Formats: sequence, structure tokens, C-alpha cells
Amino acid sequence: MPSGGMDIQFNDISTVKRFDLEFDTGVFDPVAGATLYAEGTILGRVTADSKLRPWTAAGTHGAGTAVMVGVLGTDRTSNAVPDDENIEFIVAGGVYEGELIIDGAAKGAGITELIKDQLRRETNIIPLDATDLSLLDNS
Repeated sequence: MPSGGMDIQFNDISTVKRFDLEFDTGVFDPVAGATLYAEGTILGRVTADSKLRPWTAAGTHGAGTAVMVGVLGTDRTSNAVPDDENIEFIVAGGVYEGELIIDGAAKGAGITELIKDQLRRETNIIPLDATDLSLLDNS
């Protein structure tokens, strides 16, 4: 008989979450002036203080933020003068690629095959394509 445990699968493609998700905790350090960080934002870790900030390929939010460490699993809102916040973030599992966000851009914008490969390589996150089969296709 199998031991306990539960496999959770999310079927709502309007969220980044998909299946077999694993989370870690860290300190999120919002960039000054920004107010909303949406679920699906790819995160990097600042080398100097190990805090999490939005990932950019150029590491524009501090040295080390060019290395992906995870994905924000919930929306976060910061004040005009942001404070550090303890958060849980996705470090492994399947996510919808169309819901991934690069540094405040639109959902899915700029998510190339190279970025998906980098996300797989640097984390254990697997970006997956999704088609909403509940939508009518009468074209």
C-alpha cells in the first residue's frame, strides 16, 4: 500500500503554478519605487546580502541577480519606501511559461527557449506551454 502524501496539480492556466511545486523561503528586497510584483516574476539573489530581487539577464538589480533562483508564487506589494519581506518562492516543479515575468514586463513577454533552458538549468523549475482547452475555437 502506498505511503501518505498528496500530489497537487493546478489546472488554472491564469496562475504560474502547475504541478510538483517545491518552495523555499528567503528575504525579498523590493526595488525602490516599484509597488507590485506579480506572481510568476523570476527571481535572482543579490550576492552581497543574499536577498531576492527580480531577475534580469544583465543583473541590473545587484550583482548576482543575473542568476535565476526561483519564481515568485504570489503577488507582492511594496510601499513607496519598500521594506524587506520574508517570502516563500517556487524553486522546483512545473510552471506555465506564459505566466512567467521578467522584471515587470508583461506575462510571457521575452520568455525565449534560451531563458527556459536557463531556468531549468539554474533551478529545478520546468516551464511548460499551455493551451486553455475550455476556450472555443470556431475559426
